[in-house]
Formats: sequence, structure tokens, C-alpha cells
Amino acid sequence: MSVIYISGAMSGKPDMNFPMFNWVAHELRHQGWSVTNPVEINPDPCASWLPCIIADIEAMDECTAFAQLPGWEESFGAWVEYIVALKQRKTIYRVSLGEVVTLRRMSDHPVRVWASLAYASLFLCRRLMKKTVVTQEVVA
Repeated sequence: MSVIYISGAMSGKPDMNFPMFNWVAHELRHQGWSVTNPVEINPDPCASWLPCIIADIEAMDECTAFAQLPGWEESFGAWVEYIVALKQRKTIYRVSLGEVVTLRRMSDHPVRVWASLAYASLFLCRRLMKKTVVTQEVVA
């Protein structure tokens, strides 16, 4: 049986996007998939990011497929997971939402590993700069 990992944005989303992850996991299980849901790995919405992403990447080792929720591009963690999925040569799907969850296989990845690394680095720098600017505004 194929095991699929669900990836998507959590930080900054209402309820950490847990309801979306859980709904998609439920729907994919109903379709016959064995699902690895990061919400089930790390159910504490207040947990630190680094231990969570480490546990999630370790769980990805057992998966043969990788499903990206809509809006995954907004998440640094989802970019990290995407790079790992590419490196591990997993079958990658994009999740389409509607009354029924559907998966679209991505046979050609528009972004390759090096471009992904560059984007993820840029995303992280931008995120850190925002925190710095906010800190400077608060201190001033």
C-alpha cells in the first residue's frame, strides 16, 4: 500500500491549518491511501518549529508519495519538505479541494532542487528581516 505524506502551510493560518490537514487525511484514507499527517505527529499547536520539522522529515522516510496542499508555497517548512521529497524521489501530487479531495500527479517539477534551495533561503531571509524590522520598531 502506498503511504502519502501531507505537506502544507501551518504557521500563520487559523488553528495552524490543522482542520485542513485532518480533513484531507480523512478523505485520502477513505480513498484507500495510508496517510502520514504531520498534525498527528505533532498535535501541539504551540510546539517549537525545529523539533516538529525534524520529526516530520523522519516520518517522510516511510512514505512513497507526497501531497501538497493549496498554498504550500507560502510555507518555509513546506519548502523544506518539498526539497526532501524531491531528493528522495517521491511521487509528488498537488491536492485539489472541492467536495472530494483529488490528487494531480506532478510529472514535471517546475522548480528543481537548487532553485528550491535558493527560494527557501530567500524566503527565510525575508522572514528574518521582517522580524528584525518589527523588533526595531518596537524598541524605537
